[in-house]
Amino acid sequence: FPVTIRASYSAGLGEFLISRDEEVLGQMAQSTEFTIDLTQRDAWVEQVRILREGFAGVDGHLFLEFVVPRIGSRVDAVVISGPVILAMEFKVGEREFPRHALNQAWDYALDLKNFHLGSHQVPIVPLLVATEATGGDSGLGGAHRDGVYFPLRVGRGALAGLITKILGEVKGVAVDALAWSKAPYQPTPTIVQAAQALYGGADDDAGVWSGGGGRGTAGARFGAGDAADEYFTGCGGGCGGGAYLFAGRRAPGVWRGAGSPSPGAAVGKVERVHEVSGRAGAGAVSPG
Repeated sequence: FPVTIRASYSAGLGEFLISRDEEVLGQMAQSTEFTIDLTQRDAWVEQVRILREGFAGVDGHLFLEFVVPRIGSRVDAVVISGPVILAMEFKVGEREFPRHALNQAWDYALDLKNFHLGSHQVPIVPLLVATEATGGDSGLGGAHRDGVYFPLRVGRGALAGLITKILGEVKGVAVDALAWSKAPYQPTPTIVQAAQALYGGADDDAGVWSGGGGRGTAGARFGAGDAADEYFTGCGGGCGGGAYLFAGRRAPGVWRGAGSPSPGAAVGKVERVHEVSGRAGAGAVSPG
């Protein structure tokens, strides 16, 4: 990927809307290091067409296959319009809204918020687009104080209407999309705090709680961690090489992540409805 634009495709929405499929796919194909099979190509074509339908008449900038610097998360589509970032996960041909896919969209938003300097102060709305699904969400839910909204579910036919509602409700200073795309990796202060706690052995009395097996394993990355402020950290992949501590939140006294404490087991995804599911990695710590 180019150093300055970390995406397979980058263009203003106006330019994108009048581009041919072949032009968009050609740029994406040139930027990827992976072999593109027919299934992937067809999925990209469908995604491009749905984005054209959903963002017709909208001002902004589109990034396809945007890579969060140093973290490596590859976001299917990021749209910046006015003051808001839309982080989008596509499930082409899907008739339902799988929980794992909704979590994926949420993870994208959290990675941007917690590790990308240009996203620290910007509202982020995660979107799961299940192309053949009906129902879903008709408008914005709540947002946490860090500016990340609850993830939204939408099908192809309802995308344009949902986009209109989002852009009508989120207020703030317009984001310079190109400057945003060039912003470097930089953990938020809470991420740094969690890392310091993990290495320094801080405990709950210091307002920091960190969990996970394997302390400071090479390649690990850290999530928010301020137990006094109703944050907590969980560990993916037992904190093995390349695994990560992800950002999450819990209500006081709510913790349902126990079970199967085997080496390398993964902590489940964190829901902002104050639920945790999955398995605690070896050596993981849970609040009492």
